[in-house]
Amino acid sequence: MTSSTLIDRTELTAIAGYGFSDRMWKYDLSAGYELPFADGLNAGGEVFCGLANREEENIYSRFEVTLGALLYKDDYRDYFLSEGWHAFARWRINSSFRVGATYADEEQMSVRKCTDYSIFSKNHAYRQNPAIDDGWMRSVKLSLNMDTRKFTDNGMSMQSDEGSSYWVGNIAAELSSPRYLNSSYSFARYHMNLMRHQLTFASGYADIWLIGGTAAGRLPLQRMFEIQAAYGGYAQEQVLSTLSTQRILSDRSVVAGLEHDFPSTLFRWTDVPLVRNVWFDLALFIQAAAAQGVSHMAETGFGLVNILPFIRTDFTWGIAGPCKGFAWTLETTLGF
Repeated sequence: MTSSTLIDRTELTAIAGYGFSDRMWKYDLSAGYELPFADGLNAGGEVFCGLANREEENIYSRFEVTLGALLYKDDYRDYFLSEGWHAFARWRINSSFRVGATYADEEQMSVRKCTDYSIFSKNHAYRQNPAIDDGWMRSVKLSLNMDTRKFTDNGMSMQSDEGSSYWVGNIAAELSSPRYLNSSYSFARYHMNLMRHQLTFASGYADIWLIGGTAAGRLPLQRMFEIQAAYGGYAQEQVLSTLSTQRILSDRSVVAGLEHDFPSTLFRWTDVPLVRNVWFDLALFIQAAAAQGVSHMAETGFGLVNILPFIRTDFTWGIAGPCKGFAWTLETTLGF
């Protein structure tokens, strides 16, 4: 339940549910207040108890992960229990930039697999959920977010306007210290995610992305950086489709990529009927990654965009390191 009308300038959110497999209540109660003396500045906090996961794993939505788990018992995320509270302050500088500060005080605990239920694949079992470094996470996090996109409503979701150039990105720094914050962990974690969508020629465009992170001290397992792989034949942009393992964890990593989309209208100038009548866009891409303790990774390939409504298919070849062989993957252009 969310309410922003009961109290002026205040947003209240309450979420609760009961897990029958682990016999636990999960909840999240939060409140935010927009300060009247500063436009765009709000502060608040939340109290919670529930399952959490590494933030990089959110590249696949909850709907996609739930569908994979129910249909063929493949849950992409590694989970842990998080119970505690947060206090935050956020300032919307303008329509494109936001800054934020968060203090976290939460106990993080390993959880075990509690069920093997699914609709199909009855004879298979889920993989075991890996343990984390249990302890009290007390940290201070500062962040800067940038988003210059324009959005339109396609009737099912809000879709970004690909007909204009834009930037999307965030930079974050997080500090956890036993000495200053009485935390179980001691680290400084720095992360950046930056993407440029650039219009080029004949209504085509290029996407360029750079994702990276580094840390000082020892990161707990649940705060390590993660290089993503394809998930059950499904792959989003910025994941390595030919990666020979499901994920790579490290306290230092970087992923960089370039993709150019050639619209179908570009091919109508040719005299070859088979080419002139294509209805989908062609995308060419290359991507490279590196992580501490792992050899450099790279892959390249092409994609057919909107080969079906809101569906894209990619053909990718691994060319370096753990990126090996060939992968055929699907992607939806809808957001769930």
